[in-house]
Amino acid sequence: MEKFIKEIILKAGGVLMEHFGKVEVLKSKNDDTVAIVTEADLASDKTITDAIRKTYPDHGFVTEESGKYKEDAEFIWYIDPLDGTKNFES
Repeated sequence: MEKFIKEIILKAGGVLMEHFGKVEVLKSKNDDTVAIVTEADLASDKTITDAIRKTYPDHGFVTEESGKYKEDAEFIWYIDPLDGTKNFES
């Protein structure tokens, strides 16, 4: 599992870096200008959750961006694909 985590962190980080400095805010959470969501957040979230679904199909997860999946599973991943998005935008 450690190898998987390292690989997915690097892959998701690469996705984020493709968007660095050129992201557009897609929405704000709860009308909060600090809690924003960008294409980078969503793309990184998808990279991580797709990998978990493929590699560990019995695992669930709770993510800041896409919500809950199999939250009653024995193993649950908690994911925040880009903490501090406000600092990430251009």
